[in-house]
Amino acid sequence: MVRDTGRRHDTALLLASLALSFALALPMVMTTGSSAPAASANSPPTIASMTPLTGSSFGSDATIAFEAAATDADGDPLTYTWAEGGRVLGKGSCLLLVGMPDGRHTVTLNVTDGKNWTVRSIDLVVEEQQGRSWALPVVGVLVALATAAVVGVYLRRR
Repeated sequence: MVRDTGRRHDTALLLASLALSFALALPMVMTTGSSAPAASANSPPTIASMTPLTGSSFGSDATIAFEAAATDADGDPLTYTWAEGGRVLGKGSCLLLVGMPDGRHTVTLNVTDGKNWTVRSIDLVVEEQQGRSWALPVVGVLVALATAAVVGVYLRRR
C-alpha cells in the first residue's frame, strides 16, 4: 500500500507539474506572433496658433494674411489647406488673399498628417471702405522709404 500511495503521489506531482507548465506556457502561446510592439495610435496634429483672429474686420482692398502654426506629436509632415465653403483658397501655413468680396466669411483651416486631421475656423468681415483717402497709403510708403534710407545711412557708417 505504501507503493500505491507513492504512485498516487507521483501521479499527482506529475499532473501538478504539467498544469504548472501549461499555465506558465499559456501566456507565451497567446503572445506568439505579436512580440513586436503594438502599433501605437497616430495622434492628430495640434493647431498652436492661427491668425487673423475671429471677428477681425478688413477693407475690401486689403491683403489678408492667414497664418498658422501646427505640431504633430508623431513627427509626421503636415499639410495645411485653407478653404471657404467647398472652395480651396490655398495651401501652406501662410496664405495671402487680396480682394476678398464684401461680407461675412468663414475661412477654415484643415491640418493633416496624412492619417488624422484637425480643423479650425475663423469668422471675419470684409467691408467696403467708404470715403477712404489715398493719402494714408502714400504716407505709409513715404515713412517706409524714409526708414529704409536712415537704416542704409546707419549701416554704411558702421
